[in-house]
Amino acid sequence: MNSKNTKHKKTGWIVKSLIIIFILSNVAIATLTVVYFRARSELQKAYGNNYKICSFSFQNYFSIYIVIGRGSYELAVWRASDWRISQITTKDLAYFHQAPKNTIISLRWRNISQIPTVIGCIEKLSVLDLSNNKIVTVPQQINQLRELQTLDLSGNQISSLCPNFYLSNIETLDLSYNKLQTLPQSLYTQKKLQYLNLQNNLFVALPDYLGKLEKLERLVLTNNNLQFLPEGFSQLSNLERLTIKDNQLQKLPINISQLQNIISINLQGNELTALPKNLSGMTKLTDLDLTENSLTSLPKDFGNLHNLRKLEICKNKLYTLPSHFGNLHSLYKADLSSNYLTTLPLEFGQLKSLYRLNLSSNELKSLPSEFGSLTNLAFLDLSSNQLQVLPLEFGNLSSLKVLHLDNNKLQFLPQTIKNLPKLSQIYLIDNNISLTEQDKIRKWLPNCEVVFD
Repeated sequence: MNSKNTKHKKTGWIVKSLIIIFILSNVAIATLTVVYFRARSELQKAYGNNYKICSFSFQNYFSIYIVIGRGSYELAVWRASDWRISQITTKDLAYFHQAPKNTIISLRWRNISQIPTVIGCIEKLSVLDLSNNKIVTVPQQINQLRELQTLDLSGNQISSLCPNFYLSNIETLDLSYNKLQTLPQSLYTQKKLQYLNLQNNLFVALPDYLGKLEKLERLVLTNNNLQFLPEGFSQLSNLERLTIKDNQLQKLPINISQLQNIISINLQGNELTALPKNLSGMTKLTDLDLTENSLTSLPKDFGNLHNLRKLEICKNKLYTLPSHFGNLHSLYKADLSSNYLTTLPLEFGQLKSLYRLNLSSNELKSLPSEFGSLTNLAFLDLSSNQLQVLPLEFGNLSSLKVLHLDNNKLQFLPQTIKNLPKLSQIYLIDNNISLTEQDKIRKWLPNCEVVFD
C-alpha cells in the first residue's frame, strides 16, 4: 500500500513538473516572440528593408545580430538588455560568421589590445578598421580574410606583422602611427595593393623588393628615419602619389624619373642638396613639394616638367634659377620664398599660366622687364626683399588682385601701377616711400586698399 502511494506521489510530482515546465516554456516562447517582434519593428523603422539577421544569442538576455546596408554592410546588435540597437563588441564577432560579402567592421577607439582571432571566421569581410587601439602584433588568423580589401591598423603600437602576412585581395593598407621597423617580405607580393600608408613608424630603410608592388598607386612614408630610397623604387610603374615628408633623405635614386605615371611628389622636410638630372621622364608630374630642404640649385632640365602646375620650393638655399625654368608653361602656383635669389632669369616671363607667386624673403634687388608678361598673375608676394625699383612693365600685370611689397627699399612706384584694374590690395609697409609719393599712389589707385603702416 505504501509503495503504491509513493509511486502515485512520484507520478503526481512528475506531472506537476511537466506542467510547470510546459507553462514556463510557453511563457518563455511568448516572451521571446514579443521581444523578437518588438525588435523587428524597431529594426524596420530604423532601416526599412536594408538589414539582414545573421544570428541570435541569449547574451544580455536576448540579442539579435544584424548586418545593415545594401551593397555593402555594417554590423550592429539589438540587445534586449538595452532595448535598442548598439555597436558591436569583440565578443559579438563570433555571431557574424555568416555575414554577407562586402561586410564592413569598425572597431576603432575601443581600447583593444589584441586582434580577436575569431575575426578570421568572417570570411567575406571586405573592410576592417581597427585603428586607434593598443594592438601590438598582428596574428596569423588575419590571413584567413581572403575577401578583405581595406585594412586600417593605424594608431596602434604594432611592432611586427605575422611572418607570412598575405591578403590576396587587399587594395588599401594603413599601418601609419605604429612602431614598425621592418615588414615581412610576403607583404611585397600583394598583387592588388594600391594604397600603402607607413607614416609615423621607425623605418630607417626600405627593401629593394618594394618595387614588386606593381599595382601600387599611392605611397605615404612621412615621418620615418629614411636616409635613402632603394633602387627598386623606380619599378613602381603605376605609382601616382608619393609622400615622403619629414625624413632624412639626402638624395633621390638616379632612376626615379622612371616613375612615368607619377602625378604628385611631396619631399618636404628632408636633407636634399641636389635633384637628379633626368626628372624630365616624369611627364605626368603636376605637384612637387620640395619645401625645407637644402637645395642650392635646380638641374638644367627642370624646365622639361611641362605638366607641372604646383611647385613649392620654399625654405631652401637657391641662389639662381635655370633659364629653362621658363619652360614650365603649365605652372599655376609657385612658392619660392625663403631662399637666396638675387635675380630672376629673363625667361621667367614665359610662365604665362602663373596665377599665384610667392617670392618673399629672398634677396631680389630688381625684376626683369619680362616680368610684366605674367598677365594671368593674380596674387604676388615680393615682401622682404631688397627691391629698390619696379620695372615700368609691372603695369602690364592686368590680372593682379593682391600685391605684397612690404619690407623692401622702394622709394616710389612706377606710374604704370595705375593700369592695374583688378588690384584691390597693395601692402607697402616698411619701405622708404615719402608722404608725397604715398598720396600720389593713393590717387593712382582710388579703388584699391593701400597699406603703408
